[in-house]
Amino acid sequence: MNKLKLAILLLVGISFEIQAQELDVNLQIRPRFEYRNGYKTLLPYGQEGTSQISQRSRLNFNYKQEDLTVKLTLQNTRTWGDVVPASAKDVNGIAVFEAWAQYNFTENWSARMGRQVLSYDNQRILGEQDWGQQAQSHDALTVSYHTDKQKLDFGGAYNSNAENTFQTPYTVATYKTMQYAWYHNQFNSDLGLSFLLLNTGYEYAPEPTPSTKLLVDYKQTFGPYLTYKKGKIDTNFWLYGQTGKSTDLQVSAWNVTLILDTTLQTHLKLV
Repeated sequence: MNKLKLAILLLVGISFEIQAQELDVNLQIRPRFEYRNGYKTLLPYGQEGTSQISQRSRLNFNYKQEDLTVKLTLQNTRTWGDVVPASAKDVNGIAVFEAWAQYNFTENWSARMGRQVLSYDNQRILGEQDWGQQAQSHDALTVSYHTDKQKLDFGGAYNSNAENTFQTPYTVATYKTMQYAWYHNQFNSDLGLSFLLLNTGYEYAPEPTPSTKLLVDYKQTFGPYLTYKKGKIDTNFWLYGQTGKSTDLQVSAWNVTLILDTTLQTHLKLV
């Protein structure tokens, strides 16, 4: 009888443990045919356009237990035919697109660390850029405060190209260090307003000698993004400014865009 009670208790404990955890595994296969005729740059005289098939394959693992969420996404991007059928290796291989862990401290506050997607507003400044087969993700730490109407995210990153033992130039074509803050207020179902502040530092050597001290120049990108949608009117407005320095040169730029989309309906009455 005691053994039976013990077995029942173990089964109950195991069932509760399983119910408290969630594991989702899914696969994405995305082939795409393209014909390019002047894409990115005009065709040189006498040249013709070209076509190819690319493919993105992703394996997603999503795990959740109470306040802890973990995600791992493995990805391979390829062009059909970029290796011979009997090849022992791939050109691009398997890459880690996402690998992060998130902990929810309260109902509103959470923190996420690892390789993750940073996507805000229309993705003009920070976005996944999912239209590209490889998309885009960052190695970063982010902290979030989210309510039903307000969202506040801030985070940062510090990059190196290896585990170095002495000063080594950062040669990867991206920022050396990055910090950002993003705030969004959804006033009602029609009106939303965001503000983004981004600080990116790019490393460079003022003189190409082994003993040269590496320097970091910082650029600041900032501005609001507004959306208004009601009835037949769909409006997007953004105003982004950029200042700071790039390779010891002063930066000053502005981008202003207003998109107004209206749907007009005409009714024809037949008599």
